[in-house]
Amino acid sequence: MPQNVELNIAQEPLSWLFRTLIFVVIGVFGSLLMKRLTHFRNLELKRIYTNELTQFPNLTKLKQDIEHIIQDNQDFTVLGFRITNLNSIRQNYGYDIGTKAMIQVLKMLDKYQPGKVYSIYGNEIILLLPNYKKKEALKIGRAYLDEISHSIYVDSYKIGFIMCASVLNYPDQIESSKDVFKKIEIILDRNKTTFKINDYDEALDEKNKQQAEIVADLLEAIQRDEFTLVYQPKIALSGKGIYEAEALVRWHHPVRGIVNPAIFIPIAEETGLIGEITKLVLKKVIQQGNIWKQKGYQIKTSINLSAKDFENKDILDYLKHIISDAAIDPSLLELEVTERAVIEKLDELIELFNELRKMHIKISIDDFGTGYNSFIHLLRIPMDHIKIDKSFIDHIEQEKYEIMIGNLIRMAHDMGIKVIAEGVENKMQYDILKRLNCDYIQGYYIQRPLTPNNLISFYEQNNKKSDY
Repeated sequence: MPQNVELNIAQEPLSWLFRTLIFVVIGVFGSLLMKRLTHFRNLELKRIYTNELTQFPNLTKLKQDIEHIIQDNQDFTVLGFRITNLNSIRQNYGYDIGTKAMIQVLKMLDKYQPGKVYSIYGNEIILLLPNYKKKEALKIGRAYLDEISHSIYVDSYKIGFIMCASVLNYPDQIESSKDVFKKIEIILDRNKTTFKINDYDEALDEKNKQQAEIVADLLEAIQRDEFTLVYQPKIALSGKGIYEAEALVRWHHPVRGIVNPAIFIPIAEETGLIGEITKLVLKKVIQQGNIWKQKGYQIKTSINLSAKDFENKDILDYLKHIISDAAIDPSLLELEVTERAVIEKLDELIELFNELRKMHIKISIDDFGTGYNSFIHLLRIPMDHIKIDKSFIDHIEQEKYEIMIGNLIRMAHDMGIKVIAEGVENKMQYDILKRLNCDYIQGYYIQRPLTPNNLISFYEQNNKKSDY
């Protein structure tokens, strides 16, 4: 029997059993508690490192794994994939089917060992290949893309994927985990080729930085109104002088100087800033129209609209508002939209164009002939004018181009549509277009873009001239 050493007497049997029982209970509960704590810790780690929808390792886990590999001084290659039509799949088949399709795509990639698959963002996948050179990784990537290019079945639905891909290698192209994601995004954003793996290009990175700077400057330019307008005349070949002028936006940057529209307009479209620029242009055109009106001039003005402008549902209301406030005749306004933009959004734009024409605002289809099935779309699009693209005018001296342009002008006239030729740069082009009964021409042969005051001077000097 246990004894109390200090008192040198035997302990009571019940006291000894009770203490033993306490130790056993504490040990059991302690063990259970540790198991529960470990379980909860594992659940929390899974939540932190796993994509909730796909149950594959996520972006956080990928960053951790890459940092560990770099610390171990190992080479590795990263393959990035983006399912560009995932949103379309979810819209057509339902969100659940889209998620199941994504999981199936991940599982297909997971077969390519010893790589590890990560599900990052909504539609992007990363395959991390430790100790792999780029050449070896590309073989895996191409095999996977070949497999994924064939349709798969998800819950009896036949699903087809559109995918682009990118490749990066450490240490040649990567310095840290942050470097990976930045460069992967640059490649995928610029990669418009389906089922092709694009490599990183330093020039792309530099271009991306420049674009980021332009976006920041554009935001300030809109707030500070750094934009001005110049006007290029359109001449009536009937000998009646200036028909109208096209308003062209110019950006006067305080440091860069005049920024080419070919640089900042595509960036504005891509970032959604084009809508604000268009509103500034519309406002300036109407203000200038009122100034001319006060001086006794009624000059029609055309304004270029981007396809992105029509995604802004309030464009019609905005036009009504500024026209009403300025009390300007809406028939002095013409909106130019590229043929390609109209074709892409044909059904939704037909109704809008009809509303604009009810307001007596004219519609012109710009860059006509560069899209597909141009003549067929002529039958559906409500318009007043078409502008024959400069790429055709450049070759009008060739007989086949002259015949094609002549046929286009005759057909447009039969449908009650006037024709404008843009990019006219010499007298021979002018003479051929006049012979083909083209209605209006525009280009450097007539005049370069002018400031508002210089346009008035040109108007006064040339509006009664019958030839150039």
